[in-house]
Amino acid sequence: MYTVIIADDEKLICDGIKSVIDSALPELEITQIFQDGDMLYEYLDTREPDILLLDIEMPGKSGLDIAQFIYERHYKSRVIIITAYPDFAYAKKAIDYGVNAFLTKPFTSGQLVDAVRKSISYMNQHSTSADNRTAFRSLLQTLCTSRTDTQVYDEVFLCRGTMPLKKLLCTEVTFMDNGIDILPVDKQASLVETLIGQTENDSIMQSSFFLENNNDRLTFLIFSEKEPDLSFTSEVSRIIGRYTGNVPKHTIRVYPSLFTYRTRVSYAKTMDKFFSTLAADGSNQARKQLVDYILSLPEHQRQCFADFLYEQYQITIDQTDAETIRRSLGNLISNALGTHSNNYIVDSAKDYISKNFSSDSLSLESTADALSVSSYYLSRIFKKVTNQNFSEYLLTFRMDHAQKLLKTTHLSTIEIAKEVGYCNPAYFRTSFKAYFGMPPRQFRLLQTREES
Repeated sequence: MYTVIIADDEKLICDGIKSVIDSALPELEITQIFQDGDMLYEYLDTREPDILLLDIEMPGKSGLDIAQFIYERHYKSRVIIITAYPDFAYAKKAIDYGVNAFLTKPFTSGQLVDAVRKSISYMNQHSTSADNRTAFRSLLQTLCTSRTDTQVYDEVFLCRGTMPLKKLLCTEVTFMDNGIDILPVDKQASLVETLIGQTENDSIMQSSFFLENNNDRLTFLIFSEKEPDLSFTSEVSRIIGRYTGNVPKHTIRVYPSLFTYRTRVSYAKTMDKFFSTLAADGSNQARKQLVDYILSLPEHQRQCFADFLYEQYQITIDQTDAETIRRSLGNLISNALGTHSNNYIVDSAKDYISKNFSSDSLSLESTADALSVSSYYLSRIFKKVTNQNFSEYLLTFRMDHAQKLLKTTHLSTIEIAKEVGYCNPAYFRTSFKAYFGMPPRQFRLLQTREES
């Protein structure tokens, strides 16, 4: 049931509208009637009705003021303006604020019902589209995270498009920000919900979908007939920055089809398992696991996987037999492990952090690159050796250094934020308060009192 708000300074008109809607549109619920714009404005601060019938001229806030408020809040409410003054200036402002229909006084019951029914029809279609998008997003997540081999998805059409997926390019856009990983669960959920609501879109030949939140990465898939329009990335960066305080980096990879993308995802997951086994059970078990996987592939897929290994890890494998493959993988294991133990690699990572923590670009990936190991491998052994995630250790290191600077220097909070790798002082203060239970200024005052 959709909710309706009626707002007109003439009680007789309000009563008449209510009577018509109750009689002709019983599927609607009239939740409130207002004769004062200020009271309606206050009501809408915490509520988002489905349909509003607004008189332009009311005491306090006008109908156009209310329409502007709804537009700026990004409410999905349908707005129908009621006016006795069909003035062009009013109409232009109303259009600028996204008003959906006009009723000029005096209007008939039929005109009122027709305007409201058009809004109901639009919302019904929009709701169906939203349901379709949710189902389609779920399908993508299933296809890209499972090993299902069905190609039925190739015939799935875009929400508003006219071509099946198999004929469309698939573009992966991944945003990376260390701050995502340390956000509370409810904040992460809120971030994802905001991204879905503000950045997913459809056009005739392009659709974008949020795919997954994986540690410090947020991934979107864009399907398009030609080169994709990626202008939405600036909005994603703005939203993530609002939550984490950082300007996230992002990568873009274009694939000929969703099938090609899925194949790559499957190979990447296989290598994740390899590095996990390498960290947990050693090189022999990891090598056996990967050899068995390669031998299980059909010949054409084996070549594709070999190409993937060369592209990602610069190693060449000979596919003739198990022993030859096993020897070929020696370079991969040597590159992952180097000549050192897990403890040595973790100690090296800690040393790298201590020398680079003041850089806002320091991340698990940049540290792994500096040590010439896989980021997945570094993540696994770091957790295994220290019992902390990389991001948790980095946060602790930065906070410990920040408190030392607050105790021993006269640097401002802004200067200290930069010293410990935060380009956004507000986010530094938020992180510091969450970690120590008080903002930096209060922490410094408390230390000063204790010393005196």
